[in-house]
Amino acid sequence: MSGDDQRLSRRGSFDEDPDNYQAARPGYPPRVYEVLAECGLRTGARVLEIGPGTGQVTRPLVDAGASVLAVELGGRLAARLLTNLAGHDVTVVEGDFTTVPLPDDTFDLAVCATALAEQGCSGATAGPLRPAGRRAGGVVDGVR
Repeated sequence: MSGDDQRLSRRGSFDEDPDNYQAARPGYPPRVYEVLAECGLRTGARVLEIGPGTGQVTRPLVDAGASVLAVELGGRLAARLLTNLAGHDVTVVEGDFTTVPLPDDTFDLAVCATALAEQGCSGATAGPLRPAGRRAGGVVDGVR
């Protein structure tokens, strides 16, 4: 199985058990959010989050005052994210980030935590970002 085939087969596995996913996913260290603030996370920021899962990064984004559009591949994870963040400024779109239509020049910040490889989104965020918008992604577990 090629690397792309492995990535594609692994993508859907996260959606199988949202309870287990949520229990197993650790939070991120404070330094991650310091870096996001340096990249433009602030009150009123429009943030595109790719692969939010159940909201480990989403909640701190909205707690910082951002408005978040979260694109989640898995239907069960998307439903859990909606439940977890009911009443917050979060819009959840279920779908593959690489094919979901997004408006151009809309977001101040695009965030993709550990889903970067699975979502295949490393270079695909340029269109939705405003001209001065920033991308923050990669392996945020290691704060890269």
